[in-house]
Amino acid sequence: MDHLEESSFKHFLTEGDIIVIAVAGPVQSPYQSELTNIEWPIHLGFAKNKYDKAKFLLINDFVAQAYGCLSRVGRDAKQIKTGQLNYEDTVAVVGAGTGLGHCSLRSESNQKYVHVPSEGGRVIFPFLGREELKFQQFVMSEVGLTQVTGDDILSGRGLSLLHKYLTGKVLSPAEISRRISQDSETAQWFSLFYGRACRNYALTVLSLGGLFISGGLAGKNPYLVDCDTFKAEFTNSVTKGEVLALHLAKRAGIQAAEARLVMSEDLPVALIRRFDRLGDGIRIPYVSAATLLGVDRNDPAQHTYTEIVDALRIHGSDTQRDIEELFRRIAFSILINNVDDHLHNHGFLHVGHGQWRLAPAFDINPFPDRYRELKTWISSRSSS
Repeated sequence: MDHLEESSFKHFLTEGDIIVIAVAGPVQSPYQSELTNIEWPIHLGFAKNKYDKAKFLLINDFVAQAYGCLSRVGRDAKQIKTGQLNYEDTVAVVGAGTGLGHCSLRSESNQKYVHVPSEGGRVIFPFLGREELKFQQFVMSEVGLTQVTGDDILSGRGLSLLHKYLTGKVLSPAEISRRISQDSETAQWFSLFYGRACRNYALTVLSLGGLFISGGLAGKNPYLVDCDTFKAEFTNSVTKGEVLALHLAKRAGIQAAEARLVMSEDLPVALIRRFDRLGDGIRIPYVSAATLLGVDRNDPAQHTYTEIVDALRIHGSDTQRDIEELFRRIAFSILINNVDDHLHNHGFLHVGHGQWRLAPAFDINPFPDRYRELKTWISSRSSS
């Protein structure tokens, strides 16, 4: 407050009806906050007594930025990705600076918004693939962390750590900004991580009213978000990958469910034809592999494909055919790194007299950049 009294804002302290101070950190009350990057807290209780004519409020800095996006600042912002906006829906803001800030505004009646603060920057960051996991281990070793969060990666210090990992050079964020270009490896990696973080938050809060990017890093280096790498990662669609995987499975000789992709309000939607119905609509009894094996959903044990083979030998109507089909699916899952091959995503259709046949493959989720690991082990020997 002493600094404000000595600044050009002094007259607001005595003449303002309400004074709102935005701070970087969680706000416990309108008058108290624990700052993220400073050890001492802020408490404005004394200000209420000293400046009795003004009302003081503390708000999170990203709450302030979120409301700012509803003003002319937001309307004049550069658009880096077109889309169909619902102006009466949730608005999200993400920004990398000293940390990774988040906030969303939930639309209420009469064009009013309710802010939803977030400390999402402290959430563990999702690394994919061996090379990214090597970088994660590098960060943990350099900083002495047991886990790496969005604040550690999408921030000034994160940019410095990334540049050191890729080049071996120790530079400040400002020095890196002066030396790198959009095509540099450091910028490409950072843009990839930034696109992933923005996509995850947009999906978490369902920001159909738009997502705004703020923060010092993008403000000073707009090419970090206005580039093909960022846009490709932001729009990276699991839905499209699943439909593509089913089509590829068919071409690999696997019995897979009929699937096609349609767009609904600029969002991809997968349409999967049901395989547990006859032409007249009569239902064919279906069970998952977990049900056939008698495995409870909360069972912590690691189960195997050989258990499915054993079940086929007991209950199968065409055992050899289904075992060969299952082998093709295992090989295909390894090749595309299917991360959803758990027992509930293998199924069986009843053919009568207590016998079952393998149902078409229907839920295949490819993640080629992630470390290869089957959710269902091939055998008990492979899990040891």
